[in-house]
Amino acid sequence: PGVPGRPEPPLDLESVKEVKLRREKVALSPLYYTALRVPELGTPSKLGISVAAAQPAPSLSAAPTPAPAAATPTPADMMSSESFTSSSNGGSIAAPAAAAAVTVTQPSTVDHGRLGSNSAATAAAAPTDRLGYLRLSSFSSNAADDMHRAIAELERSGVSGYILDLRDNPGGLVKSGIDIARLLLDGHPTLFAITGRDGEPLQEVTLGSDSDPTGPTGSQALTHRPLVVLVNKGSASASEILSGALHDNNRAVIVGDSHTYGKGRIQSVYELNDGSALFVTVAQYITPAGTQIDKKGIFPDSSCSVSPSGGGASDDPFK
Repeated sequence: PGVPGRPEPPLDLESVKEVKLRREKVALSPLYYTALRVPELGTPSKLGISVAAAQPAPSLSAAPTPAPAAATPTPADMMSSESFTSSSNGGSIAAPAAAAAVTVTQPSTVDHGRLGSNSAATAAAAPTDRLGYLRLSSFSSNAADDMHRAIAELERSGVSGYILDLRDNPGGLVKSGIDIARLLLDGHPTLFAITGRDGEPLQEVTLGSDSDPTGPTGSQALTHRPLVVLVNKGSASASEILSGALHDNNRAVIVGDSHTYGKGRIQSVYELNDGSALFVTVAQYITPAGTQIDKKGIFPDSSCSVSPSGGGASDDPFK
């Protein structure tokens, strides 16, 4: 305001500029990734994790995975120096204690943000001291591209293995799940099969085949390092399809507190005159080994859970 009794100074019209607003669509990434330092993770007992045998799989579950040759260690053998044993598939397998500990990793134990933020620490850490952690919240259209960039960066940082966290991932685009599987599997593996409502086989989707919606060429994995997939009751749909594909192709060990959600149906939608809609199930997904996903879910190779905390504290380690 001007001085009382004096008029306001004239407005300089040349200082007024017209501003145009522009709206842009921004694609938010569903992926968070970082490198975890294995020595800082601790053991399951130190982190309050109780490790138990996984629940037995239903009768339609996959057959026991054949034991690999002595020259080809399993992902669990390669990742674990302190392994625990479970018997979910009728046999004993070694699952990584480090992976179990990751399920309750506190934010203070990881390097947050871009991997290059602490170049000195990255250079000083030995490759065996770091695990690549990938947490995918949904299978959106840009999930595979984000995963590609993350794995490439983690490979350059020298990680010794990977943890793919699909907990509470409700799914999304099946094609996105196929694209991510292409980053982790070689050749022409079968990813899933589609059966009719009565169980009759309809289609088998194999990478590089005519049924592959991503293209006619086979896949070449970005990494062959050991892989553990974390799941829980909130992992559904495309999460279960990808988990089953990686497991049945002997690419990953599944770790979780229980079986996954169990959503593996294909539905057709019919819009009615009153504005409502009718969903009709026309087919369902099954894993390469024949495990029915719908209403059953994927059972983990090893089951672990976080011990309840006292004092009213949240049991969610990420809160």
